[in-house]
Amino acid sequence: MDTAQKPKVTFMPVAGKPRSEVVRLDWPVDVDGKVWTEIEIRRITTSELDAYLKTTDDAPPPNILAPKAVLDALDAEDGFKIEEVSTRFFPRRSSSEMGGVST
Repeated sequence: MDTAQKPKVTFMPVAGKPRSEVVRLDWPVDVDGKVWTEIEIRRITTSELDAYLKTTDDAPPPNILAPKAVLDALDAEDGFKIEEVSTRFFPRRSSSEMGGVST
């Protein structure tokens, strides 16, 4: 394989183990004219996890498919739901290392 070319990766389905989950917000928010009523959270890859654990900025975990401005604007209860689901999609090792996932 040519090292300059990125391989095409397809995740295979596993019965009873979804790769993502949509969290419906109890308190939707409008950020810059876009109304957010739900946020998708997906499983994290090894390279994403490594990069996230090494970062020093306050960016949200890469498995939360919403910008930081949206996450910062969420009602606290919705933020807790997002954090709870996001933590389930992290490997157990990384969740314990990080003391949980902070959005």
